Amino acid sequence: MPTIACAASRSARSRARPPLPAASCACPASSTDCSADSPAGTELFIVEGDSAGGSAKQARDRKTQAILPIRGKILNVASATSAKIFANQQLADLGQALGCGTRKDSRGG
Repeated sequence: MPTIACAASRSARSRARPPLPAASCACPASSTDCSADSPAGTELFIVEGDSAGGSAKQARDRKTQAILPIRGKILNVASATSAKIFANQQLADLGQALGCGTRKDSRGG
């Protein structure tokens, strides 16, 4: 599944949201996208923190490898309320990078 994350993310953003002004980006602010147009052969690396993200950005293949640094401990969704889950920025960034949504999103509202 991570091998198609770049294209899936771009595709989901274009279907789910109106185009944004050029000054803003629909991808998580801390992520670094790959440049490949096809999902085949692409990868998403989820790294711990901005420091590891910087190192990974320098060592990656820009065409096929995207980087998503996650800050802090990720929420344990097994014991969290839905309000906490939807308020968690790390989970929102991860879902956005993967092009995922919620059941509510897939039903059109």
